[in-house]
Amino acid sequence: MTQLTPELISAIKEKLPMERFVPSEKVIAQHELFNQFKVDYPNLPKLVFYICMDEIFGVCHEKDEQNDLGRKIQYVSPTKKPQ
Repeated sequence: MTQLTPELISAIKEKLPMERFVPSEKVIAQHELFNQFKVDYPNLPKLVFYICMDEIFGVCHEKDEQNDLGRKIQYVSPTKKPQ
């Protein structure tokens, strides 16, 4: 099992496609962001995703309509077809 270290988290953060996270008018629950992200990146564990998001965007403090912690960002999948 791989040990989570600050160096590992930094290396993973460098590979995250940050251009795919764009501002949103509404709060998107953190678990929903992860569910969208894992379609394109299924091997990234949820805990690592949460740690990286906290380090990049700061700790979640906003809540969505269901009172779940989230962020005013959305993930735009490179595999999603335009509507």
